Amino acid sequence: MIESTDLDLEIEDMIKEDTPESTSLDLLPPLTLPPSHFPRRTEYFHMDETFNTHFSELLKFKEEHGHTKVPITNKSLYSWCSSVRDFKRNTDITNAGGKLDAFTSTIQLTQSQIEKLCSIGFDWGMAYNSGIDRFEYWFKVLKEYKEAHGNMTIKEDTEENKALGSWCNNVRTAVHDVNQNPNDTFAQYRFNNQQLDKARIERLNELGFEWTVTPPTFEERIEQLLAYKEQHGSYDLKESEDEYPGLRSWLDSTKANARNYDYNQTSSQYDKRRVPPTFTAEHFRRLKELGLWVTKDFDHYYQKLVEWKQQHGHMDVSVCKYDAPPTLAVFCRHTREICKAMKVLEEKPDDEAAQTELANAKGKLKFEITPERIAQLDSLEFVWSGTKDTKPFHEHLDQLRAYKERYGHANPPHVNYPRDKDDNDEFYMVKRWCMNVKKWARNFEYNQNLPDDASEKDKRHIGDVTEENLRLLDEVGFPWRKTTKDWDRRLNDLIAYKDVYGKTNVPMTKKNNPYYSLGTWCGNMRRAYKLKKKYDDNPTEENKQIMKKAGKSISDEKVQKLLDIGFDFGS
Repeated sequence: MIESTDLDLEIEDMIKEDTPESTSLDLLPPLTLPPSHFPRRTEYFHMDETFNTHFSELLKFKEEHGHTKVPITNKSLYSWCSSVRDFKRNTDITNAGGKLDAFTSTIQLTQSQIEKLCSIGFDWGMAYNSGIDRFEYWFKVLKEYKEAHGNMTIKEDTEENKALGSWCNNVRTAVHDVNQNPNDTFAQYRFNNQQLDKARIERLNELGFEWTVTPPTFEERIEQLLAYKEQHGSYDLKESEDEYPGLRSWLDSTKANARNYDYNQTSSQYDKRRVPPTFTAEHFRRLKELGLWVTKDFDHYYQKLVEWKQQHGHMDVSVCKYDAPPTLAVFCRHTREICKAMKVLEEKPDDEAAQTELANAKGKLKFEITPERIAQLDSLEFVWSGTKDTKPFHEHLDQLRAYKERYGHANPPHVNYPRDKDDNDEFYMVKRWCMNVKKWARNFEYNQNLPDDASEKDKRHIGDVTEENLRLLDEVGFPWRKTTKDWDRRLNDLIAYKDVYGKTNVPMTKKNNPYYSLGTWCGNMRRAYKLKKKYDDNPTEENKQIMKKAGKSISDEKVQKLLDIGFDFGS
């Protein structure tokens, strides 16, 4: 049985071997050089680090393969290249006087970075070249496919056939939507975006285009799975696309339906997850029968813990340190929460906080943690106090010094597991440690300001932070303190961003966005302004409490500074 994973939806890149590589910069806007302080704001932007990291990967890929058409299997680099093409495409549309559609770029590039990409022959892609009629291009490819295969059923066994199949699906969707809702603005937009008209639809009909495609039934997919297992010995569908197109994505979506169906069996009527009507109890039974789905009860997780201890020799089920399965780590965390709340309720039966925590943890596990099961976990030497980073403080500090020596600053960017995990990043663990130590350092300062008679409950967790450790962090230049200069530094960063890109609307998406932190700050300023305006218009105690609870405030002086640079607070 293979582990169930949630796959991100990917837009297939339309790649053609004989597509001319566009190296023209005529359509790109003139970008001025940033102010002198802008490159030094790497603790916020990380622009050069992010670009140079992916650019180095792209160079290695080209040296190995002889081109820059990164396949979807190289997920991180493929996603970055797609975002780079999005930026050029949006720039072309904007300079031509058009309006951007829903597919906006998640990154920003400077003129020098674009020139670096062009210097290595970066494949900007046919879909982003304004001089190519996409319909005529793909119509020609479809016609050649029919002449070669004798039918219009696209077998997505190559990158180009995948892109061709994606284009055919987009055409079907666009025509279907505009027929169903002729007056719908979005349907008209999709129709026009595919460069369609009545004459071109008639040409597709003459070619024999299949407007309706019947997907394989559930039993047909099961037969394909069984055939694949008989041939390869497992349900690991790494090589299934050539033989059974779409089988892997079907299995992922079917497992997601099974997970929701299984969850609904023990949940209340107010906590149901969506399961399509096409997924029935018989389908769920068939998946369990074939071993494609296992109900994750206590016995399931207990067996996983036994296997973990046999393999690793300990019970430190840590995602960060030992790459433990996230579901197993979550089970351990919820089990600890339940036992901790149960222990508190034994001493204080009326403790509302413990009652709430116990109810929440039980709701997530969906099964009971009884004394017998606790004894089973104790027999495995289960870690009830949670996993901790056993690496000494000075080892992390040495890594931080090495990071500063390479990048010129001691404020690594935030990373999230598992999205940002990179086995080739030697500074991945110190990035995660810096996120924690910044919080611990501020908690240490908070605890120092508490009165002498403050209880342990009032104190915050400080990890391994001490006064000596804080002194060492200050020597390295690690910015753990929040100072009064932070707001002005952010304003300067926003001014620098506007000088480069001509706008103050900073993207807030996380993926491949070096300006995510600045975009979040801009969003906070807008929310603070709206709360302030609401209170100024109606200065009631309720509005005051709302503004206080949100924890966001902005003075008239700061509002004026933002307005002076053309900041858009929104409607």
